[in-house]
Amino acid sequence: MKEYAEFRVPESYAKEFLPADFGKNVMDFVRRVRVPTDSEMHKKIGEFYKLVRSRDQDYFFLGWDIQRKYSEKELESAELLLLKISRTFEPAGLECGTIYDNQNVCEICGSGIRQISELILDLNTIPKNADIARTISNEIVISQEMAQILIDNNITGYKLGRVHHKVSPTKSTRNPKKTWHQLIVNSLVSISPMTKTGNGPFDKDEDNSYRCKNGHTIGLNILSELSIYKGSWDGSDIVATKEMFGVNRGLLRTYPLLLISQKLYRLMKKMECKGFTVEVVELID
Repeated sequence: MKEYAEFRVPESYAKEFLPADFGKNVMDFVRRVRVPTDSEMHKKIGEFYKLVRSRDQDYFFLGWDIQRKYSEKELESAELLLLKISRTFEPAGLECGTIYDNQNVCEICGSGIRQISELILDLNTIPKNADIARTISNEIVISQEMAQILIDNNITGYKLGRVHHKVSPTKSTRNPKKTWHQLIVNSLVSISPMTKTGNGPFDKDEDNSYRCKNGHTIGLNILSELSIYKGSWDGSDIVATKEMFGVNRGLLRTYPLLLISQKLYRLMKKMECKGFTVEVVELID
């Protein structure tokens, strides 16, 4: 596995701290840089980040992403893979009339919001070139084609929910051409402490601002490869973590990570399913 970090650095800071020919300019005021996480430059970017926070009370980069590249052998030998949904859309279900129950939410992290109606979305806003996508509230939908693959191959660990169409007054009123289903995962696994979480690559959230003392939410972001307890996996093909990530704020919701079996990964590859990437998951005793 090779791990890289990508940063979007304001050009003013890029000119001050980075070589002139390092990275790629985006829209004239942001520079995109990509470095191996074990490189000297990655270490230097961490130093620049701390300096700018201290000196300017500002951020050295506007956005970041950690990317892990695996060989085919590594992917094909993994028992479980982290499913990263790459297509996100809005409006969210709450904005379209989906009903939620907030009575039993955690008073610390806000986790525990429960969907009590079938999902209602503007289906015309779902990305056209996707078989799996999620709203900004982490409501996950899959195409009819992908749903049929799950059914035909006896995939376990989930159920399908109906998705109703509600026309958004600010969007086209055309009828949706594709049928979508809500993916509801009902099999859970437990994350091991080997998994690192935090606010960003150089901010481990030492104040625990985004960690719940009740154990519901364990961080704003996952920063390392995912590690789970093998004994917590019941063998299902689709599972979700018991522990949550993110924050409850506005339409944003804390969310679990989704994992898929090797069997399902191969099926999704075979059908050329669009809208996801995967990472290897480590299983420990």
